[in-house]
Amino acid sequence: MDRTNVMNIMEEPDNRISDVGLATSTEQKQAIAQSVLDEELATQLIHTAIAAQLISGLQPNKLADKESEVTFRYLTPRYHDVVQQIKKPIFHTGLTTFSLLQREITQSILDEIAEKTGLEFRLVEGDEPADLVFGNFHAPTNSLGGFVNLTTVPSKDSEIWMNAKPELLRAPEMFKYILVHEMGHALGLNHSLSLNPGTVMSYNRSPRGLQVADFLALWSLHGRDSNPQSEERIRAGEQARAKMWVRIREEIMPGGYWDNYWAKLFLSARFTDIAYVAIDEIHSMLYVDVYGGATGIHDYFKDKTYAEIRIRNNAGKVIFEKEIKGTEMVSSREDIPFTEGYQLEIYHAEAETGLMPTSGVLDGLVPNAKTNRFIMTKTGLKRLIPAHQMTLL
Repeated sequence: MDRTNVMNIMEEPDNRISDVGLATSTEQKQAIAQSVLDEELATQLIHTAIAAQLISGLQPNKLADKESEVTFRYLTPRYHDVVQQIKKPIFHTGLTTFSLLQREITQSILDEIAEKTGLEFRLVEGDEPADLVFGNFHAPTNSLGGFVNLTTVPSKDSEIWMNAKPELLRAPEMFKYILVHEMGHALGLNHSLSLNPGTVMSYNRSPRGLQVADFLALWSLHGRDSNPQSEERIRAGEQARAKMWVRIREEIMPGGYWDNYWAKLFLSARFTDIAYVAIDEIHSMLYVDVYGGATGIHDYFKDKTYAEIRIRNNAGKVIFEKEIKGTEMVSSREDIPFTEGYQLEIYHAEAETGLMPTSGVLDGLVPNAKTNRFIMTKTGLKRLIPAHQMTLL
């Protein structure tokens, strides 16, 4: 991916850092832990701004001279209008405005950033010019979750587009995760150069919200709030957002086709998603989604097995097998029974960089192993390592 910045669909269980000490006052700003790793990650996130000499380097203690106002609005496009990803010959239609729920989630993200940085956000109406604009496109067969069309100045004239496919509309937490990532780009953050989960801008995909490194980077770009603000104000904001998410979860009708599926493992090639595995623990089902089309897989794997997904029942019998070739991938979506004691085996020719679990997978992956095995337990999907370390695929 480049700074056109696209995000493929992903969903993870909550994995927020503690917000204790994220106050923006001069008296309390030292409370946040600034580890060397966080500082290294934060520097990666602002390397473009540093290279362009917009800032001299990491400046996590910089105070804003005054609050910087960022205006935003929600687009009201015509459905058959077309939007293009900048620098990519890709066009999207099915354009719609943000729903009330999408706007509520967007506002909650903006509120958190405003509470903890030197930025303030103001909603404008109609066709009034705005620094940030939000809209939906509709691409139900595309793995793309969202993208942002940027200008050269952070937080100015940026368009943030979200894929209004059913999976996102029925999974507001997934929508929130992708939106936070794209908003990070709009405010000047780059992708992390590693898979470290300490930033929402990483390809790791584990953290759902802004992390310590993200705030260090945002403070370097936009400063801390120069007005005295208390820890209590920040806590009040976090509590309000927590209550909002409790209400949103309660309002989602249970038992829907997508409502109970949580993504567990993503298969990719050169940072392009090719498949993912999701599990509905309530109804004991596993969902395999394989994307079709170009993958970016190296020519070496042409006509060879690049990845394979296999499911065994309690008796060890293979009840499902899906082979993914290096070329000529055909899209497919399949639901398979998956209950306690069932095993999932995934082979990936480049597993070290192309197989990524969410934080909902207990014990993660076997380091440097092309084949990883998992078993469904009462507490969730858990990595399974045979005593003899035998590769089954």
